[in-house]
Amino acid sequence: MTSLDIDPTHIRRLLIREVNWVGDAVLSLPALEAVRRRFPEAEITVLAKGWVAGLFRDHPAVDRLLEYQPEAEHRGPLGLWRLVQAVRALGCDLALILPNSFEAALVPWLAGIPRRVGCRSEGRGVLLTHAIPRKASGGPRHQVHHYLRIVRAVGAEGDNVPRLDVPAAARETAEELLAAAGIGPRDPVLSLNPGAIYGGAKQWGAERFAAASDLLAGAWGARIVLVGSRREEVLLKEVAKRMRTLAVVLGGRTDLPTLAALLLRSRLLLTNDTGAMHVAAATGTPVLAVFGPTEADATGPAGARTRIVRRPVPCSPCLLRECPIDHRCMTAVTVEEVVQAGRELLGG
Repeated sequence: MTSLDIDPTHIRRLLIREVNWVGDAVLSLPALEAVRRRFPEAEITVLAKGWVAGLFRDHPAVDRLLEYQPEAEHRGPLGLWRLVQAVRALGCDLALILPNSFEAALVPWLAGIPRRVGCRSEGRGVLLTHAIPRKASGGPRHQVHHYLRIVRAVGAEGDNVPRLDVPAAARETAEELLAAAGIGPRDPVLSLNPGAIYGGAKQWGAERFAAASDLLAGAWGARIVLVGSRREEVLLKEVAKRMRTLAVVLGGRTDLPTLAALLLRSRLLLTNDTGAMHVAAATGTPVLAVFGPTEADATGPAGARTRIVRRPVPCSPCLLRECPIDHRCMTAVTVEEVVQAGRELLGG
């Protein structure tokens, strides 16, 4: 793959079309920061869907945030045209398109941005001025490197560890939530994320989360907090009900900055393969993740203070949303080995 010969001083305005899921958005942060270093004088606009926009609202690499609301103002053909007009009004010289979808490349093309860089996928090569092969030949497979490959096409280089700074206002909100639940500023917190929006195949099991958390919290004298989306609230309450330790359920009560602050406040996050896993790792919080149907070497948490527990079985990774057989990749992971991994991760 060849790089575009671009003089950074000739790029006045730049659009980055961000990815659509929280975990992927966190993994794209090194690429975003690399672009900022490559184009220090350019005005960088991030185009992001509403549910990931909170990651970029106060990010120092971002000058402008344009929220894409496909379920509201940008719904349907008319809504898409509104988005195209909003992007056209920015007057961008360059678009870096991180998602692989056809629609993600269509908007910058319709908006007339003269340079459009992204992966060749879904028949959208004609919409790009510089198309990158979707899969690298050799080299690291992790998704962080996939986004870095895209921005490397314009000469941007970065490291492979996402880092997330948490605003002070979000930290205050998180402490207020904890205080309302009777958790003081000096109380150690163990956070749990037993859900997975992608599907049930990625979930370890409510009874196992409950048992492992009881043992870990008891060893550290920690208070337990369950996090997740509002639609996962039933699962979170099920985990809390199965525990001997009193747990606080905060499902659906945190926006992304507050979630990041809550995870930063935690001594450990015990989780499935989820977006919160990547948020926690990017704040520097130790992460203990149970993996089954997904590829740990491609989507695992990045950073030194992380640990993955998995049992290799012949049918994994399958990448299915729901297991069609007996969920053996997850049921083979025992409470005892997760607790042991947690103790090793935190040094005792």
